Amino acid sequence: MTFVDKDIAEVSDLLEHPNAQIIAGDLEAGPWPLGTKQFQCMVVANHLWRPNFRRLLSQLDGLLIYETFAKGNEQYGHPRNPDFLLQKGELFERIRGHCQVLAYEQRTLHYPSQAIVQRIAARTF
Repeated sequence: MTFVDKDIAEVSDLLEHPNAQIIAGDLEAGPWPLGTKQFQCMVVANHLWRPNFRRLLSQLDGLLIYETFAKGNEQYGHPRNPDFLLQKGELFERIRGHCQVLAYEQRTLHYPSQAIVQRIAARTF
């Protein structure tokens, strides 16, 4: 399993795990931390960087599970910047044509804190 984040402190307990590859990398700036590796499954949580969205999908050969914040979330907290908030139906539209959508929703979460998110489960054709 490969983990990518600018700050790997949250997964530091996995640094010595033999089946975990931890990459301290920025998906938004600098060199692309994933190289050309193909992934059978990707899980993306609380991240949206539109310029690299297609690039990320190009490295998927299997299942995608993606959840991040949507427009309207600004009333509950961060992120508030529209650059990091999905428009209504945007996640579905970005995936359509690249993958078979298995499930999709936009909803308001109430636990552990209030947030508006979009979620999708999809697999490559």
